[in-house]
Amino acid sequence: MIRAARPDEWPELTRLAHAAKASWGYAAADLAAWRDDLRFSAASIREQPTFVVDDRGAVRAVLQLDTRAQPWEIGALWVDPGAMRQGHGRALMRHAAAYALGRGQHVVAIDADPNAAAFYRALGAHPVGEVPAPVVGDLLRVRPQLMLPLAAAAANGREPELQMLSRARVSELQELYDACVDYFVHAQGQAAPADAALAEFDDRPDGVPAEAKVVFGSLQPDGSCAAMVEGLRDYPQAGVWYLGLMLVRPALRSQGLGAALVRRFEHLARAAGAREIRLCVFDTAPRSRAFWERNGYRVFRAVPATQFGAKRHARTELHKMLDGS
Repeated sequence: MIRAARPDEWPELTRLAHAAKASWGYAAADLAAWRDDLRFSAASIREQPTFVVDDRGAVRAVLQLDTRAQPWEIGALWVDPGAMRQGHGRALMRHAAAYALGRGQHVVAIDADPNAAAFYRALGAHPVGEVPAPVVGDLLRVRPQLMLPLAAAAANGREPELQMLSRARVSELQELYDACVDYFVHAQGQAAPADAALAEFDDRPDGVPAEAKVVFGSLQPDGSCAAMVEGLRDYPQAGVWYLGLMLVRPALRSQGLGAALVRRFEHLARAAGAREIRLCVFDTAPRSRAFWERNGYRVFRAVPATQFGAKRHARTELHKMLDGS
């Protein structure tokens, strides 16, 4: 539940802010220097819009807007380290964006810790500058300065859309492939070739018609590709969709986007008459297999080792019946 913070909660919110900042591994000297900057007060909570995530009486996250600035700024956003990656930060940002939109604001400014910049960019924020902010062990550290369109932030968290990509989007798809270099190095022993995205549209087994191939993308507000899913319709038999590859931009991982894309892909397949989805995972990627099993996929069969670029992988085929059986 999101609610307004109470002025008498300032000690608890201050402790939460200190714990969240410390979780990023900063030196004790830096944390001591920031102690006052991280402090909430009863007065600030009374004077500035301050919202918390209340989990059955326990405060898991806090956001405070600074309405004195023009445009308004995110004065503070902290999530309890024990409750990170559970969507609390996103929920608070959506709430604050709706609050600010209703009061005539169109954007908010963000002075971001570098560890949080990817989170804000995932909401649609764009960089407008940097501020030097050296710390112990990193004299070149800077704080990104960002601007966030509130309409994008208020909409964030809705189920992502998947749209069919055409060759006109090949540059955006290739940029995603380049960003996901970790996957290609693991899978093939090298970064994606410069023509990998273009080749994707024609990559299918011999004898499979071109119309069976589907390449979907999830696009960000700036038109870049946040994620992609490709596969084959009615392969290896009618009523089965084969999911060949799903990539999520590294900065957007571990935020629930992958699971949401799986749900969307399943919805599209079911609407087209599919009753089953199959896919393969490398046996050298246990985290990938665990992800699919969390999303309801079960082992179907073992697949003999196959060559992928410079690497050879044994795989396990998983499947999910879309009718729940």
